[in-house]
Amino acid sequence: MAPLRQCLMPVAAFVMAMHLHAGACSAAEVLIGTPRVIDGDTLEVAGTRVRLFGIDAPEKKQACLDGRGESYLCGQAATSALREVIGDAPVACTVKTKDMYRRSVAVCTVVRPGERPLDLNAWLVEEGHAVAYRRYSKDFVPAELRAQEAKRGIWAGRFELPEGWRHKETMPQWFQ
Repeated sequence: MAPLRQCLMPVAAFVMAMHLHAGACSAAEVLIGTPRVIDGDTLEVAGTRVRLFGIDAPEKKQACLDGRGESYLCGQAATSALREVIGDAPVACTVKTKDMYRRSVAVCTVVRPGERPLDLNAWLVEEGHAVAYRRYSKDFVPAELRAQEAKRGIWAGRFELPEGWRHKETMPQWFQ
């Protein structure tokens, strides 16, 4: 239990500093723990399903074309990238709302001792593993534009927006 406490203390200190810096004494729910990556924009933290706020990553079965025009599973690539950037570090997720599936929708930050906190939502978009989900937020549009300009991740080739891909996948064949 002591190693877990040592690992989580910097996270707790960071979360407290965030709230004090923002002048917030609000009752914002913060989930802290070592996450399980579900997919490119969903984690499970402290037993709670968390959808990353303001971003949309390709689905696990979604294919994209890379810069050479070759197909790859961009949803699996996003999931792997998120898993890799988190490693075994704890995250702090500040819950903004709940979605229609009752998941917590949050901005999550990975915190490692001696390093600056990393906003996972922004990182995924900046690296081209997700797009800004403009229907819900404009927060990550600048990061998306930088990824697009640098041709990082999905922006190196061609892809369908995850929301459009999901819609096509769930629509009955007779309707298409």
